[in-house]
Amino acid sequence: MNRSIAIFILGLLCFSICEGNAIYDSNICDCNCVYNPDANTCDCNCVCEEPEQLNVAYYFEDFNEALSINWHCDDFDFTHMSFTKVPGTMTLTTQSGTYEGENDDLKNLFYFDFPVSQALDFQVTTCISNFEPNDIWNQAGLMLFYDEDNFLKYVYEYGNDAPGRGLHFTTATETDGYPVYEWYETEQYPQKMWLRIIKRGDLCELYNSIDGEKFEPLTKWYSEEDDENIIPCPSFPITKIGVFANNGSAISAEEVNASFEFVEFRVSPIEPNIPEEPNIPEVPDDTIADADICDCNCVYNPDTNTCDCNCVCPELEPLPIAYLFDDFNEALDLSWDILNEDESHWSLTKRPGTLTVTTQSGSFEFTYTNYHNVFLLDFPVSQLMDFQITTCISNFNLRDVWNQAGLLLWNDEDNYLKYVYEYGKDTPYGYGPLFTVGTQIYGSSEYNWYLTDRTPQTMWMRIIKRGEVYEFYNSTDGETFIPLQIYRGSRDHTYPCLPFPITRIGIFTSNYITSTAPEVDASFEYFEFKTLPQD
Repeated sequence: MNRSIAIFILGLLCFSICEGNAIYDSNICDCNCVYNPDANTCDCNCVCEEPEQLNVAYYFEDFNEALSINWHCDDFDFTHMSFTKVPGTMTLTTQSGTYEGENDDLKNLFYFDFPVSQALDFQVTTCISNFEPNDIWNQAGLMLFYDEDNFLKYVYEYGNDAPGRGLHFTTATETDGYPVYEWYETEQYPQKMWLRIIKRGDLCELYNSIDGEKFEPLTKWYSEEDDENIIPCPSFPITKIGVFANNGSAISAEEVNASFEFVEFRVSPIEPNIPEEPNIPEVPDDTIADADICDCNCVYNPDTNTCDCNCVCPELEPLPIAYLFDDFNEALDLSWDILNEDESHWSLTKRPGTLTVTTQSGSFEFTYTNYHNVFLLDFPVSQLMDFQITTCISNFNLRDVWNQAGLLLWNDEDNYLKYVYEYGKDTPYGYGPLFTVGTQIYGSSEYNWYLTDRTPQTMWMRIIKRGEVYEFYNSTDGETFIPLQIYRGSRDHTYPCLPFPITRIGIFTSNYITSTAPEVDASFEYFEFKTLPQD
């Protein structure tokens, strides 16, 4: 086997080892701990009065021997990338090629799919070392990408648009094939360069660092603006986030190496995301990471509210990928969209500390669209991720067919899954409470009915998505969640995943289509969404 074939096969092997999702950063310690990379320890003898909010999304790639998260590559050229040239990095060698203007010959754009809702704020950071640009347009950096005619790039490069030739930062936002450029000052030939983009609302902020600790806003070469490092975010959806190194359209520029040490993506919490003192019912140990859980195998002392964490951290637990929580305490903490809102039938004050929704006639089943007060959130992560949603319903005195309240996985009125606690007529006891799971797929409905306790004071309901199936659980104490027990229908407590994308998740109440059932209150104590780590 000649050397070229061997290198090609090695490249394919490295590139194929790219499965996995949320990767954790071992130098992040909870509870304001200080991580010591030399000793690999966390010093966390600190008070945990205000635990940090969980990130909605977190990806980390350290390029250590192989790709750890699910990367893709446009125009892969294995002769210009390596995991071994500078061990512990992905080293890309620049070559002629670009997406700017009418060009579409950029090679080795490594990217992962944008994992969350477009509405969320986020931060993406990389570190580039072993990069000695000395010819036009040697460059390496970050890209927020939709397609070859719609992207934002932020690069460290050698150019001639600064006062004289030399190193600078450049951003190019190309929309429908038309680029807009900005140029910024930089130190000449640092050993390493960190680049960071922060999206806040409709604006993107640009930062750099030469030590990885202190990030400075960029300074334009020519500007009298106060916020020189801020540019409008792209008007197109961001579908990919990537890194690349190239020589632009300069055909004769020297090829140089750029070693990417890591890429980190994290979503900024929506404020307020988790209340300062959440009134969270007790749940199983595999759910909420709160103040009395410390990383690094720390020991939490509830009497002094401290973490004792002078310990070795060989295997830190991965950070949760996604977490949303609303305790309905005086206000809606999350960005709920209320379909067909009827303000007379929902309240945050009728039972303080809950969202109380009053049932009324109406439904979104079959061809009906006369439903009211369907509370929905945009689905915040990739469709491929496993997740769990939980709610707790109290003060729900079901009295007649079909008083119901519960959870929704939603695409539209013809495509959804509902999991409700309701009053029915088909139970083993005749009329009374039951659980129902109903799906409507392209307008065609299927129902299955499950046993429930007769008159619980409070009912917890949970849907878990694992791989290609949904699992349904309930609890009457918030601690022990048991799978639903079917008594009529064709399915157990698992369902195959829906064949359409879930665009929203939420909660609702109803009396069904044209029911004459009395209107009754259902009080939602909280709503929780979290993404589950994938094996």
